[in-house]
Amino acid sequence: MKNIYFIHVIFLSFFLASCTSSDDETLVNDGERKLRHLTITQVENDATTRSLFDLTRASLTENEVDNTLSASWTAGDELSLCILTDLASYPSSSVGTLTALLTAETSAFSTDIVCGNGDYIAVVYPKNKINTTPTINDVTFSLDLTNQDGQLNTLANNYHFIYGLSKITSVTDNTASATIKMNSLLTICKFSFKDNETGLLIPINTLSICYTDDGSFGTAGTYPESAIIKVDNQLNVEFNGNPGSYPLTIKCDGQKEIYVALLPTSGIEQMSFGFSVNKEYYGEAKAKLNTGEFVPALNLKLTKQIIN
Repeated sequence: MKNIYFIHVIFLSFFLASCTSSDDETLVNDGERKLRHLTITQVENDATTRSLFDLTRASLTENEVDNTLSASWTAGDELSLCILTDLASYPSSSVGTLTALLTAETSAFSTDIVCGNGDYIAVVYPKNKINTTPTINDVTFSLDLTNQDGQLNTLANNYHFIYGLSKITSVTDNTASATIKMNSLLTICKFSFKDNETGLLIPINTLSICYTDDGSFGTAGTYPESAIIKVDNQLNVEFNGNPGSYPLTIKCDGQKEIYVALLPTSGIEQMSFGFSVNKEYYGEAKAKLNTGEFVPALNLKLTKQIIN
């Protein structure tokens, strides 16, 4: 579909290995849906995925020596939770808030919510920055990419969108438990720009980013300012960028390096982007942006526009 960024993944295979209850689990009132204290424990992604795209936790810390990011949870971090099994009967009461229990790279999360054994769950971070809309058959999480300021801490708190799917595998009369693998939704980019003539770094007050070609990702001269992730009760996931009418603009404070959350390029080897810094420097670059990846794009050369 023209002008819509689209990824569609079916996650049913994810549950074959991780969501089967063992024989020694004690299931009380199996199948009864009631208020329980739910604990969800995060498990690591596989080694290959983890080494490349494992920015699947809330706080972000940069190692400037090798231009890498590490990620961790802080106790008290909040995530949006939706019990997918409950959507048809109780769409409004199926949504809750999960809270991280540990300050660590991997944490457990908990909440009190009506649930039962075998319920499917969708989880999204950060809770306060995502609009959750459940309907009879699915839940939609809306993500806003605007008002970024180029600061890593702001990005981590407000734009570092993470999600996970899970299944409750064990219940007692008052408790329920599950495990979950988390996945990043966006790409984190670090930008710096040089004057093509002087070679000096440009202090950034505003950065505008757009696509330079028309296509399935948007219209030339524009960039999506929002995105949605939709999960239905069959565990199908859709991730869409809403077409924008203007470039995505980041307002900064004159820093020479900034951080921006962008949509991944869905496997396209080279996407073309246009950059405008302070409305006077211009340039283009091509890149492949993978989901959950940290991409340092440093010292990009821009040409200063000469106004006669």
